[in-house]
Amino acid sequence: MMASNASSAAASARAAFGEHLGTIPSPALRLCGHSKPVVEAEWMDGGDQIVSVSWDCSMKVWDSETGALISASLIERANENVFHSVHPCHEEGSPLVCTGSGDGMVRVWDLREALTPAISFSAHESMCGTVRFHGNDKIISGGDDRLVKRWDMRVPKQPLTSIRCTAGVNRFSISPITATLAIPSDDRKMKLCDVSGASWGNLRSHKDGGHSSMITCAQWSQDESVIFTGSIDRSHHVLAWVVDEKEREKKKRKR
Repeated sequence: MMASNASSAAASARAAFGEHLGTIPSPALRLCGHSKPVVEAEWMDGGDQIVSVSWDCSMKVWDSETGALISASLIERANENVFHSVHPCHEEGSPLVCTGSGDGMVRVWDLREALTPAISFSAHESMCGTVRFHGNDKIISGGDDRLVKRWDMRVPKQPLTSIRCTAGVNRFSISPITATLAIPSDDRKMKLCDVSGASWGNLRSHKDGGHSSMITCAQWSQDESVIFTGSIDRSHHVLAWVVDEKEREKKKRKR
């Protein structure tokens, strides 16, 4: 379903991102305030604010123009209970942000009252490493327990969908058009499926191409023609995997 051909991947990447693929000589702005590593930062809807989470157990909201700190929230400093992921709801005007943490909890925060979470529920038996809003009331979470789960945050007693993977789940991506999940895992594989768990195929690193260590993150291009992946291997490369559209359409017709 996928090809890792370097020339076709580069061409697709440039088509998706134009000439923005290059070296950025220096940051336009520095956001200073976390005391430990920042594990994720995301643009809020509208682009005028950025939300970040850190291993210092804090979530901070920043003004993207000035870099000024707008608000900060903390979770209990206990054991491995630190933030690992954050994602804002991109429905227009929504003040909601969801987080995943080391205690397996998913928390939903209303940034108008950000001192305590508005909703909290236990999502995973171990670390919840990734959370993403899907629409304005659904959340998809992934954990070290090898599961990706889809929740209705209004009644999060049981997941709507539970997708089993072959190893611990890392930072996945939801494609912007067809809502296809690209789920990277600790065993150098990436599972492709829809939000109900129906599989489209798998991407596997191998000796002739791919990552030599766990795939830590994935990101779809806006036109869904490319999936970009990162790893903790020593190559220091971001890889671009080209989606075989004919193969994906063939799989759709079989359903």
